[in-house]
Amino acid sequence: MTNHFIKLCTALLLMALPLHAEDRMTVKGVQYSSTSKTTATACLTVEAIGDVEIQETIKIKGNVYTTTVVGKAYFSKNEYLQSVVIPNSVTLIKKGAFAGCSNLVSVHVPKEKCVAEPEAFKGCVEVTVIRTDDNQLYPPDYVLAAMPQGIPYYKAKDKIRTIGTAKEDVALLEDMEWDVDKEIPVSKVQNPNVYAFIIGNEDYSLGESVNVDYAAHDATMFKEYCIKTLGIPEANVKCYTNQTLGLMRRTIRLLKQTAEANKDKKDCQFIFYYAGHGIPDEETKDAFLVPVDADGKYTEDCYSLKKLYTELGALPIKKVFVFLDACFSGSQRGDGMLMAARGVAIKAKEEKPVGNNMVVFSAASGAETAYPYHEKKHGMFTYYLLNMLYRSKGNCKIGELGNYVEKKVKAKSVAVNSKQQTPVLTSSIIGSWQNLTLK
Repeated sequence: MTNHFIKLCTALLLMALPLHAEDRMTVKGVQYSSTSKTTATACLTVEAIGDVEIQETIKIKGNVYTTTVVGKAYFSKNEYLQSVVIPNSVTLIKKGAFAGCSNLVSVHVPKEKCVAEPEAFKGCVEVTVIRTDDNQLYPPDYVLAAMPQGIPYYKAKDKIRTIGTAKEDVALLEDMEWDVDKEIPVSKVQNPNVYAFIIGNEDYSLGESVNVDYAAHDATMFKEYCIKTLGIPEANVKCYTNQTLGLMRRTIRLLKQTAEANKDKKDCQFIFYYAGHGIPDEETKDAFLVPVDADGKYTEDCYSLKKLYTELGALPIKKVFVFLDACFSGSQRGDGMLMAARGVAIKAKEEKPVGNNMVVFSAASGAETAYPYHEKKHGMFTYYLLNMLYRSKGNCKIGELGNYVEKKVKAKSVAVNSKQQTPVLTSSIIGSWQNLTLK
């Protein structure tokens, strides 16, 4: 009886033992665990930082295993992983595999026959480059949106262009021009202490002046980015098109009243955006914003830029961001002059932001013209402004935004118009204002 009992216990114990003893090894922040005699699962650990490449095959205790699964990571949050390469051997990416990798930017994914479970990439809000080894670059939301539904990568409908090595991704990303009017990035965080006032003056038929191509559309799309990408509550965003002088005065008055009513809010900030004509006074060279009922001959019918800066600088608000897609040379958006009788552009007096709270983005400098970008149906300055907000999901710093817009507008204007357009970024804030953000 005793021997029989021992044999029975031994048999049950052997049945309970796994048929395959699990082998493990951690390499550069990735733990590999054998799942059969030939396959392994890879899981990220807290040591997965910077650029990580998951190995297609791994040798553990003399045995070679092929990595077929990326399992749930051994962390709930990782702020240090920036890029990851997932080999073509992987067929499944499990829930939580990359969850919480908030600074993950670049993901190399298997070319095909791989699916990801829902929330495999949860919280990967900074992903911008998705690529495969067939050297195709895909839109940033492709993996995050499509993979949980099991859609193969190679069927991506919005394929952009053929690219080279991974080292070129950063440079290529900067050159990419997205359709900024579609699939606008949506922030998961609301910013209730931010207010935006937007004016787009396009139709100047009242003042018998030439129209400003796409100015109304510029304003409308900037509004969408304020609400969706920057997370500003819709009630805090005021957008107006084709304003007369009286209406512009009313808008600025409402802006000042709103600032006064919210001056005690922590981290309260304002955004002012204008797209439309600008013009200089021929005698004083002072710059003016042009309402739609002004003809450009008399600056007393226009809104003084110096007055606007004085009013915004006096707001009881610590941060005011100003975007001006206008030039103040008397030129129209494109070729020609705002006033047919004026044959040459005038270099307006440079108005600088006042107070200690303003950052100003201007579309052009000196006697330059602010051009349209007909292919994108936007002002050139506004298009690249939105393009940067699109690719960064609104998380870029002010200095980065300014540098990007200046570089891209200068290059594109020469290529398309054979003329210079140089955006300018200035500030009255004392200190390191370049590290501020719009969110």
